[in-house]
Amino acid sequence: MATAVIAVAAAVGGGLAGSAAAAGVSGYLASIAVGASAGAVVGGAIAAVGAVITGQDVGKSFKNGLISGGLAGAIGGFVAAKSAMALPEGNTDCSGKTA
Repeated sequence: MATAVIAVAAAVGGGLAGSAAAAGVSGYLASIAVGASAGAVVGGAIAAVGAVITGQDVGKSFKNGLISGGLAGAIGGFVAAKSAMALPEGNTDCSGKTA
């Protein structure tokens, strides 16, 4: 049970960190790369701390957190890039026309 909780926390933390880090980056590939990197770091850290608290193997948990956090961070980076590309630039009225 604790392993599943740690894995979910690492993935969620990695996804959030990835989307936040990629928010200021332009381009899909760069956003995905930045998101994956940030997600891996945060996911690995969360998993390592969770392993220490629950008395599990820290190395194995850290690797699992790197992987799940990195994948979730890459998805978060992609979503951030997709959202940024979808937003129109400039002032718009309700119809979406640029003023």
